[in-house]
Amino acid sequence: MSIFIKWQNLLRSVATISFCCVEFLVIQKPIQGFDLLPYDAKGVRLIPPLEEPILLDGLVVKSGTEDRTVLEYDVGQIDLEQIDSVELIIEAGNLDEGGEPGFIDVFTFNGDGIVSPNDFFAGSFFTTFEASNYLNIVSVDVTDLVTNTIVRGNPFLGFRLSTTTTDRYVICDGAIRDVFFTNCLLDTQHPCRNCTIGGPPNGTEAGPPRLSVVSPTSVPEPTSSASLFAFGLFSIGLLCQRMKKS
Repeated sequence: MSIFIKWQNLLRSVATISFCCVEFLVIQKPIQGFDLLPYDAKGVRLIPPLEEPILLDGLVVKSGTEDRTVLEYDVGQIDLEQIDSVELIIEAGNLDEGGEPGFIDVFTFNGDGIVSPNDFFAGSFFTTFEASNYLNIVSVDVTDLVTNTIVRGNPFLGFRLSTTTTDRYVICDGAIRDVFFTNCLLDTQHPCRNCTIGGPPNGTEAGPPRLSVVSPTSVPEPTSSASLFAFGLFSIGLLCQRMKKS
């Protein structure tokens, strides 16, 4: 076999090995799930006959002199590759347990990072859930909603919680009645602020209203160029030894 043919075969082998390096030499990098707290969260109250809602620090949901809770999340900081599923975790304390079942309605909208009085009317209906117990920890699947918001380039996703039933709810820590007019996300001494929320699979633990992001077990991460170069040199060395023997 001529030297030209030998070198031609060598170059073909190197090209094949380089391609295989890129295709198969990848590291499976694990990604941890995490919880995302609201960027802003406030209660919004409408007192008839006033036409303009007012903002409250307390996260309350009730009818009558109506209180609604508005949450805005900065989903723009989430990479799509981090998402396997996303759940909105809500702790709703029912101050009127018993009697007729109570329900909380969830509305969604494109946020701007700041809860304003007009957010009292914001959003399109998304879902409803029963919250008749004294303490209700509810998970709402919002995976498609979050991913679509990110794809559209909207950094903030808003949720509005309201009810048409007579039950009164405290969002965050309904087990303590004296927090009715406090915000667990603003008060660092609030008992629910210090809950261990830790991320999935602890999505059923009590804590602030949050987006619980479950990530894929792992994602492929290309090896460094230095590693590929070293592997290529090693492969060339082996091929050269084979050529000498032949």
